[in-house]
Amino acid sequence: MEDAYGSETSPTSGQDSVGAPDGLSKYTLKQIAATKSKSELVQYADCKRTLAELAPSASQKKIEKELDQILLPRLALYGTPGPDLIPLFLKLLEQTDEKNGARVIRYAYYFLERMVDKRWVREFQAAHADILINRMKQDIALPISSACPLRKPTALQVLSQAAASGCRPARAELRLATTAMIGHMLEGKTPKGKSTFSFSLSRSRNLGPDVPTPIMQTAVFRTIHNVFFADDELAVHSMLGGRCSDALGARHALAVASQLAQRDPALVAETMGPLVETTLAALGDPGHDRTASPASSSPQAASPISPGASGMGLNLSDRFAPIHLAHVCAAVLHAPELQHSQYAASLQPFYRFLELQVIHSQHAPMLEAVRALAGAAPNPLPFDRRGRAWALIWHGGPISAETPLAEKSSALLATIVQKLQQCFQSSGQQAVRSSACRAAEALAEAHAHWDMSQSQELGTGGMREMGSEEAGHLATLARAVQGALYSRNTAIRATAMRAILWLRGSSFLPGAISALREQVHDLVWPKDAVGAVVSTIAARIRCTPALSEELLEGVRLVAEHAAARMAPEGVLQVWQTALTVSVPQEHRDKQMLGAMKAVEKFLAMLHSQSGSRTAVDPPAQVAAAHLALQRAAAWFLGENANYATSEYAWNDRAPSAPPFRHPRDFAAGGGAEGALAQAAASNPPMAQVVAELHRCVLAGAWGTRLEAVRALGKIAVRSREPFRVQCYLILQSCGASGMGLTAAVAPLLDLLTRMYDVQEELQVAWQTQGRDERQWPPEDLQRFASVHEQLVAEVSLVCFVPPQLYLPLGSGSASLLQECVRRQQSRSS
Repeated sequence: MEDAYGSETSPTSGQDSVGAPDGLSKYTLKQIAATKSKSELVQYADCKRTLAELAPSASQKKIEKELDQILLPRLALYGTPGPDLIPLFLKLLEQTDEKNGARVIRYAYYFLERMVDKRWVREFQAAHADILINRMKQDIALPISSACPLRKPTALQVLSQAAASGCRPARAELRLATTAMIGHMLEGKTPKGKSTFSFSLSRSRNLGPDVPTPIMQTAVFRTIHNVFFADDELAVHSMLGGRCSDALGARHALAVASQLAQRDPALVAETMGPLVETTLAALGDPGHDRTASPASSSPQAASPISPGASGMGLNLSDRFAPIHLAHVCAAVLHAPELQHSQYAASLQPFYRFLELQVIHSQHAPMLEAVRALAGAAPNPLPFDRRGRAWALIWHGGPISAETPLAEKSSALLATIVQKLQQCFQSSGQQAVRSSACRAAEALAEAHAHWDMSQSQELGTGGMREMGSEEAGHLATLARAVQGALYSRNTAIRATAMRAILWLRGSSFLPGAISALREQVHDLVWPKDAVGAVVSTIAARIRCTPALSEELLEGVRLVAEHAAARMAPEGVLQVWQTALTVSVPQEHRDKQMLGAMKAVEKFLAMLHSQSGSRTAVDPPAQVAAAHLALQRAAAWFLGENANYATSEYAWNDRAPSAPPFRHPRDFAAGGGAEGALAQAAASNPPMAQVVAELHRCVLAGAWGTRLEAVRALGKIAVRSREPFRVQCYLILQSCGASGMGLTAAVAPLLDLLTRMYDVQEELQVAWQTQGRDERQWPPEDLQRFASVHEQLVAEVSLVCFVPPQLYLPLGSGSASLLQECVRRQQSRSS
């Protein structure tokens, strides 16, 4: 097979090949295309041998040209060379002339950086770590005025890659070098006596001695960002590097500040507050050029990293710099330790920057500022703090936790809604509309959490009435988001659906469920989009339990039309949230029983559905998804039925147990119908669960039957009579019906039969020896106590039961066990 050079040998063939090439840069591809007919070297072994021959003579101009134009581009075809070539590239760095061989030097550093990748870290550390680290240390220590100043930042990048790959010696040396350079910047002077940040980034290709120092600063800040992001000492020193005149260096410094702000927001607020103030003054000037660097150009400027140097604003020329600064502002504004009235003034600059971003920026910076204000960026706030984000926007500035919400909203909220409307109306910009959906979702989620906190303060389990202005803003936003539901991009539709689920009004949620029904019926949603919507439903239930019934119906609709793209784990998360969400005590039973009823309805829907109602999923995939969802529902019922219905065998508040009756008596003398009627009357919700699981055993697929049998076993050992005997009779019929469930049913029946047999023996002992266990022989007490311990251990293998409360011998056996313990204590004393 011919390669790119017309040779009959593949570039990756040969004994010394390291595998398929990695993705090549455009520069390398251009060099290969320009020189592909100038050399016959094809094999990796040939390239390696030729490099060994040429490296000692790399200072010769002819050799440099051959290395630059033929050999090194050819070697790049083979991806990342093995670490055994490190000594050769170090030789190149030593022998190549800086004036004429700058491109060869760049190639050498390029290959070295790739060779210390994670794939080679073990071989690299074992053989060549010391020589490479020593060489990089020498290059980093070169003065800025050396003949080839690009050696310093590129050597730092190689050492950074080695440290990020797990080389501990490289990490140690890198930290020493970075700390030294940060200390140099703290002094504020270069070897030429000029301020560290007083240069502009030169675009010239001249590699003379006057290369601007911001290139080195960018390398330092990038190293801290990528390698030492968790090192607070370096992060604090580099935080003020946002004034770097190199836009890329400022971006990395602001990224470090955003990471530090999440760990120590108070320190970041104190340090960066004056800088943000200065930046606001520059951005607020009508004659200010926002694309220019705000760094001072005076050689006599103060040290850029000294705390007193607040005369220079932050460099926001890079398109990502405002986003990182927005993340800094968000971390400071939403920090719980700063939510007090004495900090309101110091937080004002951070709020004003985000406000300015919303008002004057477009698209990405504006939308990220909205998400930052709403508590969704850079990381979502915890549920208990998310509502304060809405109060921040509504009030129009930082407020303390004790400040009540103003009756009228700030102008910022109206501006945000207007800006989002404009983004949704932008045609042909799918990325903008998708980001607008995420921003709308963040804003709606913040409002929902604020609504929940207000309802909790009022002590109501329902939903409070919104004011006309509040409802108007949400309705306007909802109409804008609904337009995105008709986008041709499925990801945008799914994101819009998540935003709609967070928006709510007195009659809006039914409309949201209708929109969800329409979407899942007509749309081929990818699996991750379906999972995201289901997770949003779970979060919405946790936030607003009063809407559980409608939202659980939404989950059933998704499963009805898109079961093949629905993960059982996501559905279980929704049900578990609905079951355990915090609600007032008077609504607790209703909430739990509503969750169980929704699961039963979900399971009944899957039973009645012979296949997917849409023709977009393969039948086999739909059948497998139905089976997985049915098994998940059966497992959930068995695991949580007793908790939801308060049906426990060890429940002290339960009414007195009926007279003991062995299950064989039902088979011999009848009366099973009466037991079933008694169960239905004593606890109707539990009776419905058992009936649904019985239907799964009779009509489900084999996997569903297996899970239903296990669920019935759990309910049997945890429940009182008559539910225990009801489950026992169902399991007995399963074992005798030839359903192929004997292996699962037999251990459960054996355990339950032993429990009934021992209870019967205990009844006989009471009749013959009396109810006063103090008069019993020690061997009888010990025998029943040993059986009790053994049965508790076996039941614990089926499901969890509290070992100190569970009484497999019946509720009357508590006095027997107490007497046994008393006698043991008497003997020990």
